[in-house]
Amino acid sequence: WGTLIGDTVFAYNALQLHQKLRRDKAYSVILTFYLEKPKRTKYPDIMIQKPDIDKLARACLDALTGIIWIDDCQVIALRADKRYGSPARVEINISEAIKEDI
Repeated sequence: WGTLIGDTVFAYNALQLHQKLRRDKAYSVILTFYLEKPKRTKYPDIMIQKPDIDKLARACLDALTGIIWIDDCQVIALRADKRYGSPARVEINISEAIKEDI
C-alpha cells in the first residue's frame, strides 16, 4: 500500500502545482480501498477480512502528511470503504471542508 499511496500522492502533488501547505485549512477525505478477492471466502459479496479499514485509513492519512496537509488533525471529515476490486488500489478524494462537513 505504501508504494500505491506514494504514487497517488505524487500525482496529486504534481496536479496542484506545488500548492503551499497551510495550517488553517480543514479537509474532508473519502477513501475507497479495492482489494483482490481471495479464491475462497466465507462472504463472497462483502469484504469481511483483514486488513482493518482503520489501519488502511491511518496509513493514507499519514502518507499525505507534509504533502497535502501539515498534520492529519486537519482532516475533520473522513469516510472509508473497503471493497473487492482488481487491480488492488486506493482511490482518494480530498476536498477543502465546508460547513456541512462540520
